[in-house]
Amino acid sequence: MNTKRLFLLLIGDKGAFLLPPAHLKESHPVFAASHDKDETDAIMDELAAAPRIPVLILYDGQAQLYQTETLPPLAFWDRTKILKRRLKNAFEQTDLKALLQNKDKMALLVAVQDNEALTAWFERLKMRPALSGFVSLLPMESATLVTRLDPVAAKGWAFCLMHQKTGRYRFIATRDGQLVFTRLTTAPPSSASAGLIASTIALEVKALRDYLARFGLTPEEPLSLMALLPAATHEALAVTPMDVTTRRFFTPYQAAVQLGLPFAPSEEEPHSDLVHLLALAQKRKPSLVLMKPETRRLYQAALIRRVGRIVTGFVVTILLAMISVDAALLIKSQRAVSAARQSVQRLEASFMASQANAASGDDAQTLATLRKAVERKRLFQNEQPEVVALLEEIAPLLQGRARASALDWQPNRLTLDLRLITSEGGEKQSTLTNLERDQNRIQIDTLRHVLQDGLLDYVITVSSRTSPPAANAPLSSQSQNDDHQATATFLIERKAP
Repeated sequence: MNTKRLFLLLIGDKGAFLLPPAHLKESHPVFAASHDKDETDAIMDELAAAPRIPVLILYDGQAQLYQTETLPPLAFWDRTKILKRRLKNAFEQTDLKALLQNKDKMALLVAVQDNEALTAWFERLKMRPALSGFVSLLPMESATLVTRLDPVAAKGWAFCLMHQKTGRYRFIATRDGQLVFTRLTTAPPSSASAGLIASTIALEVKALRDYLARFGLTPEEPLSLMALLPAATHEALAVTPMDVTTRRFFTPYQAAVQLGLPFAPSEEEPHSDLVHLLALAQKRKPSLVLMKPETRRLYQAALIRRVGRIVTGFVVTILLAMISVDAALLIKSQRAVSAARQSVQRLEASFMASQANAASGDDAQTLATLRKAVERKRLFQNEQPEVVALLEEIAPLLQGRARASALDWQPNRLTLDLRLITSEGGEKQSTLTNLERDQNRIQIDTLRHVLQDGLLDYVITVSSRTSPPAANAPLSSQSQNDDHQATATFLIERKAP
């Protein structure tokens, strides 16, 4: 229940004061005396401008009941059961009741008796579509103002006195910032002098201090007094003898400024109704909300529906996000499949062209192209993949020596046609001199030794149209009619285990 988004209605024994939520720019605070129908209708007109916004009642009447309970050392759920039982027994004849557990193992049981002012407003609010019947109590909600206006009151005992237009003088007694006791007192007549008002307040302070002796307030304990009263009474209050240690006085305007409220009553305003309402509107939620049983059932049902809508919306959002992710992954997968198909088609075309060129002997391919062809062949013909690793071992051994022009792979056996490379990086020609042919044979034999040293798990043999020159044979003894002496076929076989 966010108080910033609600109508706040302060109800006392003498009237009511409405504060609209800040987001309703056209609405304004309205006061209505208890028996003034026109003023009451003005409040109802303000509420009719936003019929879907609930109303939170801040009650400041006489019919408030408080009872403090000490909690036994039990588990939380057991303490809650005991407190509910005690609340029912303490205020058995009252429907409007609630409890508040404090951190110091103390609990405050609260109830509001049926009264004419509150009942009349309940009947009026029933006509609105928004759920009504939420009640907070001014002493509980405004107890925090004591420490906010006077930090000294955060420790020890303090009395706060305020005068509302909707009711009478309200005393709030706190100890260490916590509400201990509250009561309404009759306000002096408006024609009373400042001295008479101060003397009346001094008597009330004495009576209240004597009464609170049963709550632990001893005559020796310090006591702070704070009052929100017109400026004309401050001087008399300051000099009138009172049984207090410190005293501070504010006008309602000064209190609003001190609290940093969004706006303040006029400087001449003697009543503090607006200060209480604005302070409550700054809270995220009230300290305690009282509801009758039927109101609580309706509120819990509405809360469950709201949570259900939130959960449903959350689940739908997650599902939509998952669908979006799945759709994105599907599109990405389809694109990847399409790209793979195109790549396979290009590799297949390249492999077929390589086979045709190798058969004609017109075009020797680079080892990288042949490796791609072998990889494609592995993909489409389920060939064993050892040839890829073998070619990766052969490639650095051939660097600057020869270039593969054709290959044939059988399990554990690779037949590789290699064409020698000149020192300038080009392939050697088919038409050669005798000296060049002899040099080629030496290079082929050297290349065989290089491959054998680098491939320890394989046996390397060479076959060509002429055998390598025999030892001590003259270089010119070979046939001069052999061609393609720059090419040799290497048989690379894995050794038997």
